[in-house]
This record gives sequence, C-alpha cells and structure tokens, in this order.
Amino acid sequence: MTFHDHEHPTCSTPKETKFFTRFYPQNVTLNTVKLSFLRLFPRSSACQHFFDATPQSIWWPEVELRMKALIPITLQPHIRFLVVLREPISRYLSQLNHIYRGTFTVNMSFSEWVNPMILHHNECLRSHRDFLEAFTCDTTYRPPHHGLLNWQAGLATGFYAAHLSRWTRLWSRNQILVLPFETLVHNWSRATHAILNHFGLPILNFSLPKVNSKGKRIAVLTCDTRNRLLRAYTPWNLLLYQQLQEDRATGQTPKVELIFTPFVNPSCVQEESFTTRLSAQFTHQYPQIAVLSAAVAAIILHLRVSRRNLAVF
Repeated sequence: MTFHDHEHPTCSTPKETKFFTRFYPQNVTLNTVKLSFLRLFPRSSACQHFFDATPQSIWWPEVELRMKALIPITLQPHIRFLVVLREPISRYLSQLNHIYRGTFTVNMSFSEWVNPMILHHNECLRSHRDFLEAFTCDTTYRPPHHGLLNWQAGLATGFYAAHLSRWTRLWSRNQILVLPFETLVHNWSRATHAILNHFGLPILNFSLPKVNSKGKRIAVLTCDTRNRLLRAYTPWNLLLYQQLQEDRATGQTPKVELIFTPFVNPSCVQEESFTTRLSAQFTHQYPQIAVLSAAVAAIILHLRVSRRNLAVF
C-alpha cells in the first residue's frame, strides 16, 4: 500500500520508509541525514503531502528525538501524527502471523514464541520495585530463537503508555491523534473523519478490507498464555487509559480525538489450536498490508510539503 495525494495520484511514497528506525543514517553529518530524508519526497512540485507509516516508530528508541533534530523548527508545528493502538496480545499474535515468511524456516507455536518474553519480564519485575521501574529492563529483551528478529523488543513494544509519554515530552499532544484499532474496524466512518480532519485532508469515502488473507494464521491462543500476558499488560493498559483521560480532561488532545475505548481481551482455548501449523519462511521483506489492518501499533507522520517548506531544509 502507498499513500497518495488524491488531487495528484502520481504523488506517492512507500507506506513504511523505516527512515527513522532501521535505515537511519549513522555516523554521518546532520546535513547528510537531511539529504537522505529529502530523497523520500516525490519530485513533482504538485505533491502536497508526505506520509510515513512505519509501525516500529512508536517504540523504536530515539525516533522522536531524530525527528525533532532533523525537521526544521518552523515546520514542526505543521506535523501531525496518528497513533493506532491495538490490544497488545492480539497485536503480537497478528504480528507473528505475517512475519513467518522467506528463507528462514520457523516451526513454533505462539506460546513457545512469547514464553521467553514473559520470563524476561518476570525477571525484570523481580529486580525492580514496580512495573514502571522495570520498563528499561524490559526493553533489553532479545529473542533467543534466532538473530534475525533481534530488533523486536519483546513485551515492551506493547507498553503503550511508556511510549506515548516519551513522544509527548518532545511533541505537543494536540499534534498526536490516538485511536484504538477496534474503532477503525467497527466505526470506520467516524474514525476516518477524525483522521482526515486531523491531517487537514478532504473527507473521502473509501472502505477498509474486511479480511487480510496474506499468509498462514494462528487461530487462537491458550488461556494460560493469555493470562500470563495479561498480568504483564494490564498495569500498562490501565496507565494508558488514565493518561488519555487526563489528556482529554485538560484539553491537550486534538479536538477530533474520539474517546478511547478500553481493549477487549482476546479469546482463548485450553490447548494451542491452529488453522494450520506454522511452518513458514522468514524474510526481511514484510508483507505490505494496509496500515489500518496492520498487526502492530502504528504511528503515522503527516507533513504537508511545498517547495517553500523543502527549501527550509
């Protein structure tokens, strides 16, 4: 999927540039970084909008700092962010469904995948006073299964309250629209109106695909694994709800932001069950699924661009 300026359909950029995460230039001057960033923009002077929907941006270390350092201060007030948050267990389950592809054979259940993450989280809790102090320890997790996924930061990727707080320390909360994934699925029209208003785009009528048919699927997860994960995620979820309520009460949210409905816990069974046993290939070429049906929490950057804006760089 690519994002288009609907007045000029030829103006498009890749959905996930990963510029501020995996492909951020290292050990070079800031000017070199800026030149690399500008190459992402369409060359046509008619193009007015730039989007980046790299999902890892919300939790990847220093992304908000990199954006703040790179984007000129005169343009920063014009940037708008969309944060789409999915119930974290469902997010991880869905994520694993679409990354098992490519050249690395994987034959592992969901429980087998997350058990090391849970053990690491519990060790962090034992060595710290509470879940807040254990957060930094949680982010040090690296998968023991194979090195190709060592950029996955374990359970901490779903500790949304910590990541949102990190972003709002540098970027104004009214620039950041937060929506639950379920609202996009079940109240599509209202959600898209809020998103387009937030981005300053014309209201358009288009639909969300009901099924993402790519790849093999895990049908359910065991109740034991779900309950162990809930013990890790529930304190962070409650903190997120409190955070969002306070932001709303103090008038810090965008005017179009909808009330955030609490996550619904995923269903479970007593024994692991699959639509098909996972035996697939891993690849760095992740499927290009629509961002609004993405497996992971996403933060989308929108910047309205013009020749004058680009000249500021």
